[in-house]
Amino acid sequence: MDVLDVYLNEYDFKGIFFVNGLKMMLSGFRLIGEGQIVDKMMEKFGEKFAADNPNGGPNKLNREMSAEALYLVSYATMMLQTSLHNPNAVKSRMTIIDFTKQLKGVNGGKSLDDEFL
Repeated sequence: MDVLDVYLNEYDFKGIFFVNGLKMMLSGFRLIGEGQIVDKMMEKFGEKFAADNPNGGPNKLNREMSAEALYLVSYATMMLQTSLHNPNAVKSRMTIIDFTKQLKGVNGGKSLDDEFL
C-alpha cells in the first residue's frame, strides 16, 4: 500500500475529468484481475482524486464527489470494463441500466448525474 501511495502521488489529477484520471493511473502498469487488489487500488485512486479535486474540479460532472463515491465509481467502471471486454463474460454483459443501478445513492445518499455515468 505504501508503494501504491507513492505511485499515486506522482500523478496530479487536479482539474481533469474522472475517466481521464483513471486512464492515466492505469496506463502505468497492467492491472491483474484479483478482486482484492483492484478494490484497494480503486479505493486509493478515489482518495487521491478527491484530494486533488476538493471542489470537484472545473468539470461540472466531477462536482463534489466524495472519496468513497469516486472509489465506488472507479470499481464499478472496472467491473464494466471486464464485463464488456472479457471473452469469458459473454453471457453476462453489463448494461447501462445495470451500471447506473449499482451506483444509485453512492454519493452520500445522492445519485450521480446520469450524464456523468
